[in-house]
Order: sequence, then C-alpha cells, then structure tokens
Amino acid sequence: MALAPQVQAQAQATAHGHAHAQEAEPAAAATAPMAALRAVLEDEVREYQAKGKTHQRWQTFWVLNWSAVEGAEHYEISYKTSEGTSRKVTQLDKPPLRLEVAKGDHPKSGELLARTMQLTTIQGMLSVRVTAQSANRKSLAQTPWMQVGAPYPTP
Repeated sequence: MALAPQVQAQAQATAHGHAHAQEAEPAAAATAPMAALRAVLEDEVREYQAKGKTHQRWQTFWVLNWSAVEGAEHYEISYKTSEGTSRKVTQLDKPPLRLEVAKGDHPKSGELLARTMQLTTIQGMLSVRVTAQSANRKSLAQTPWMQVGAPYPTP
C-alpha cells in the first residue's frame, strides 16, 4: 500500500509531461483508450519543368486521427525517441495530428525515390502518444505509443 501514492504521483507527472519513459507506463494503464484510432500516409506531389524535363517535388505526411473525446479541452502529443521521452508536449485543439515523414525532389519517375527508406528510418526513430486532457488536467483517454510513419491498424 505504501507504493500507491508513488504510482499516483508518477501518473500525475506523466499527465503533465514531466515523466520519463519508465514512469509513463502506470498512467497508460489507468487511462481509457482512444476510439477510432487510425494512421495513414498521404502523398502530395507537384510537377514542374526544369531544363526541359518534368520533375516532381513530393512530400509524404503521416496522419494520426481519432474520435474526439467528450470533455477534452485539448490533446497533448508526447514524443519518444531511442534517447527517451521528451518532457515537452505539443497541444492540439482537435484531431488529427499531421507530420511530414518523407520528401523528395527529382526528375519524374514512376516512383517517389527514397520514400521507403525515409519511412523506415522515421519508424525506427520516433513514436508519439496522444492524451486527451480535460480543463482540470485530468487524462481522459490515451493512445498507445504509435510508430510515426507506420499505418495503423497494420494492413
């Protein structure tokens, strides 16, 4: 029973973005999951002429979407790398989260050159977790750690 206040303090620190990766797990277990969680890749391709040839400039975005959570004032995005969990969080008023995960600029071909390599790299480097926060800083719902650049659910 002596551990309960310690676990509660860790959960509160995690909700405020002040905990390390090891401390974040107890809070995740006490928070409801996010509904309708989905991550997709979106490509934007623009063609242009240069030196008499058609080129393409492209970007790939990873878009994480979820159903709005009743009572949520905002959503906090936490970031985790191989070095640990960042203490800084990003706030969103509403879904979705949209991050650029790959880009290129080259003569037009049938494919987006180096896209697969860039996606594989970012998937191994960065994960995010979204937490719905009420006006009184209570965590209402939370996603699991999501690999940035990877579709979800997995096809």
